[in-house]
Amino acid sequence: MRYGFIEPSSGGMITVSQVFPFDTHDSSATMESYRKSYSDEDTSANVRIAVFYSNGFKIHQLLFSSPKRILFKMVFTQPKLPDAVQFDFGFEREAYPKFIKTIESVAGSVRIN
Repeated sequence: MRYGFIEPSSGGMITVSQVFPFDTHDSSATMESYRKSYSDEDTSANVRIAVFYSNGFKIHQLLFSSPKRILFKMVFTQPKLPDAVQFDFGFEREAYPKFIKTIESVAGSVRIN
């Protein structure tokens, strides 16, 4: 982990880290291992994987949703980056409305300078 932030009132957290190795062309094996790990942790959870593009980045996303908590994992890849950059968001389910705007903002505002 490179950076970590906690929102005190809700206990929500965000971490930012480098990911290596990460196959930027075919992330399916890595994302599937993440999915399996989270599914094994909580069999009542719903785990979904998606890939989308924003501002020149390919974003590999995992959403873990259980009755008690939500976890988002977003891995940003881009040919100009030496390593993938991962954002992890975790919070209690009732805090979802508060954090979804932050997550959407991160996905739409990361840029290379």
